[in-house]
Amino acid sequence: MLLQQQVHNHYYYLQQQQLLLLLLLLLLLLLLQLLLLLLLLLLLLLLLLLLLLLLQLLLQQQQQQQQQQQLLLLLLLLLLLLLLLLLLLLLLLLLLLLLLLLLLLLLLLRRRRLLLLLLLLLLLLLLLLLLLLLLLLLLLLLLLILRLLLLLLLLLLLLLLLLLLLLLLLLLLLLLLLLLLLLLLLLLLLLLLLLVLLLLLLLLLLLLLLILILLLLLLLLLLLLLLLLLLLLLLLLLLLLQLPTSITTTTTTTSTTTTSSTKLLLLLLLQLLLLLLLLLLLLLLLLLLLLLLLLLLLLLLLLLLLLLLLQQLLLLLLLLLLLVLLLLLLLLLLLLLLLLLLLLLLLLLLLLLLRLLLLL
Repeated sequence: MLLQQQVHNHYYYLQQQQLLLLLLLLLLLLLLQLLLLLLLLLLLLLLLLLLLLLLQLLLQQQQQQQQQQQLLLLLLLLLLLLLLLLLLLLLLLLLLLLLLLLLLLLLLLRRRRLLLLLLLLLLLLLLLLLLLLLLLLLLLLLLLILRLLLLLLLLLLLLLLLLLLLLLLLLLLLLLLLLLLLLLLLLLLLLLLLLVLLLLLLLLLLLLLLILILLLLLLLLLLLLLLLLLLLLLLLLLLLLQLPTSITTTTTTTSTTTTSSTKLLLLLLLQLLLLLLLLLLLLLLLLLLLLLLLLLLLLLLLLLLLLLLLQQLLLLLLLLLLLVLLLLLLLLLLLLLLLLLLLLLLLLLLLLLLRLLLLL
């Protein structure tokens, strides 16, 4: 589960990065769109200046009205056409701006079909823009054919200035984008460092827990050994008490018989107390064994978690197999120990019953 969560987090992180890059591209397109709008406004101002020049020429050349009337009308028509084309370009660029904003919104909402439709509309608008630019170039060629060199030179100079401004703006945009990318990279590096530190802290805590559990296991093993020694001593004592005594059965007086019977009763009571003590020790031994089993399970689970964090899959599988085998072995040992102890208790009880029967 932890590995799946890590894969899912990595996939979600990649999606977020992809979305961030798309947003940056769209912002760049929006800025370019604004630059184009500024360019068009400058062109409109240029056309207004040209109109003023034409009016001045009309005022200066009133004497030659008959000869240059047609030429001036043609110039006015051409300028009007230029104005109309620029207005159309302005409208198309505004539409492109709106479509880019819609694209940004749909990208944030993750609507793929609407996003494709808007992309198609953007392509159509770009084609229209190209057509209008071609028309502008044709008009400029027409001015060149009519040998209006002065106007043509003015237009060319203004276009060069606008191109230089546009290049400067693009360079500034590129610098801003580079700064943004650097900031993003720094943030990612900081996040990675934080994650590494958290993982290291988690690993240290796991190692401390493992050491504590190992110490507890050692203490439990020592207690188990002491209990086993006590059990063995009690069993030896019971066996020694079960040995036949040197009491004679044929006596002459009644006092000797009464003293031997009291001794036997005291021995039986002592054996019963020893048996009860053995039972209590057995219960304590079982509890300690269960606790030992639980600590071993906890130790193995912590090792599994540690291997998961370190992404060691092969070692993880081997440890799982070892865990299963260890559990089976512990269960078998517990069962065997219980059986042996129960058999010993049964034998001692039988001996006690026999002694009681002999007394009776």
